[in-house]
Amino acid sequence: MHPFSCRGCLAWGVYRVHNWRCWSCRWWQNHYPLGECLYCHRTTRIGDSGACRLCLEQARRLKEPDRAVDLVGANRFGQQLYLANLHAVRRGKRSDWLAHQRRREQAPPPRFAPVRWRQLLLFRMPPNHAALKNRAAAADSEMVRFCDTILRDHAARHGWSRKQINDTARSLKLVQVLQDTPGAKINASDVLELPGLGGTAMSTMEILAAADLLIDDRTTAVHRYFTEHTAGLPPEMRSQLDTWFEVMLGGSKSAPRRLPRHPQTAHLHILGMAPIWRVGAA
Repeated sequence: MHPFSCRGCLAWGVYRVHNWRCWSCRWWQNHYPLGECLYCHRTTRIGDSGACRLCLEQARRLKEPDRAVDLVGANRFGQQLYLANLHAVRRGKRSDWLAHQRRREQAPPPRFAPVRWRQLLLFRMPPNHAALKNRAAAADSEMVRFCDTILRDHAARHGWSRKQINDTARSLKLVQVLQDTPGAKINASDVLELPGLGGTAMSTMEILAAADLLIDDRTTAVHRYFTEHTAGLPPEMRSQLDTWFEVMLGGSKSAPRRLPRHPQTAHLHILGMAPIWRVGAA
């Protein structure tokens, strides 16, 4: 049995019996998604910082005491390869992790209040995917830290996998970078664009809703049905039908008073009255 290079971090000394991966890369295989590394541009498993494990270990190796990890500077001129499985066990790793957890539990939870104003756009440019990923990898704000706390608690209660947590954390950073108004609540229609950018939509909306930061501006089926059956009607009729439709779904405490009805009820009313609207318009 001959050793070879790890498929993930290129470290020397792995064997076929372990699918040509070191111990750390075997863990990354089950917890991180495939993607392009922002620093060496290899297609491999990508961590929370947007870096592969090789670039991350290179930055850790060159990290100065009391300084943050510099992924850009450390990987500017390449990476130093190493022998496999020498980084898997670090002295004091368990005690360091427990100390970090205790500090996190004792620290006051982060707070965030969304801004109430909105920045209107003159025009919208299609995003540059590479620049967007770079900005998202370094994104850090009060909203990101607040949503991260909500995400960890929500994931623990609902049994989310590590991959789902990481995907959602990256998506929250992406949607924060895409905001037209930094610090404002986020439209659900904007979150639905995340899959095209490598993010996840439904889990992200779940966390934003739990954090009370989601504006659900999605068009429902009954709204589409109403728009389809009132298209082409005279403006006077359409104006009065719009009022009727709003009262049907939302109710009204002033004349015309009405309790809100279920969308299916509104759907049945439209189905029965649409032929009458057409005859009246003709």
